[in-house]
Amino acid sequence: MTQMTSKACQQQHTRRKIMELPIGETFKDFRTDKNLSLSEAAGDIVTKSFLSKFERGGTSISFNNLLQLLQRMNVTVSEFLYRAYGYMWTGSAAFFNRLSVAAATGNVEALNKLIQQASTKYTSSGLQSDKVNLIVARSVKLTFEDQSLPNNETSQVLDYLFESEDWLHYDLKVLTYILPFIPPDMLPHVSHALIKHTEEYIRVGINSRIVAEVLLNILARQIELQHLHDAQVLLHDLDRNPTIRSMMMFSINLQSLKAAYEYVSGQTEDGSKEMLWALDTLRHLGSDKLAKRLSTQWQELTGVPTEELVNHQ
Repeated sequence: MTQMTSKACQQQHTRRKIMELPIGETFKDFRTDKNLSLSEAAGDIVTKSFLSKFERGGTSISFNNLLQLLQRMNVTVSEFLYRAYGYMWTGSAAFFNRLSVAAATGNVEALNKLIQQASTKYTSSGLQSDKVNLIVARSVKLTFEDQSLPNNETSQVLDYLFESEDWLHYDLKVLTYILPFIPPDMLPHVSHALIKHTEEYIRVGINSRIVAEVLLNILARQIELQHLHDAQVLLHDLDRNPTIRSMMMFSINLQSLKAAYEYVSGQTEDGSKEMLWALDTLRHLGSDKLAKRLSTQWQELTGVPTEELVNHQ
């Protein structure tokens, strides 16, 4: 008998865990929360009797039918799985949630714990994604220490990402953290891969926001490093892609509101820097009209003209 590889064993274990989730019971919870009868929830997708049996765990259901039933109830797949898992984050979501909190608060102790956990998990699983998690956690700590990530580790993450350019939420989150360490000559390849899959990202709101922020940060790095030809190419690509451009404008608008909040809550230096970054980015993008609108919004919220921020730099 052929021995299964560790990856195949892992995939089989994952499939078994998914099958063991209380899918039917979770569906019933959503249905009753929305005060829907079996007939109303089933519609013409499945029969009332089938749905009743499914909710009791007496039969399985195809993914296609489950997806249609969830859409009928206006429940997303992620919301459904989150409840099915007992309101627990899935592994990668939990990892990035803890990493985000540790990074935002500068909690080095929490970062060290995440690094240790990621190292232990990688040693146990041997999965490339677990190794990537370890490198990403280390990269955040190195950012606080103003140190660079070793080139070989950056290359390992890039190799993992470019095995397939069809990047999903996990891959985009990895890219967000590793971006400061990506060599400048690789940035055009990253931006090209993101722009090529625009229509796929726009269908998932959270992914589209991550893509917009990554592209903005790539553009900022290229300008800061005086890689003006690469920046010009990226700006040209963005001009030809109104969908991406719209996503980026939303991201900048959100950033300006965050900056205003920081400013009025006493974090005046951070708020000022972020607002000036937003305005400078808009000017590079040729969006003077939006820059003027955000300047007006800033003054209404903070009582301080943006011209004074420039004078204080």
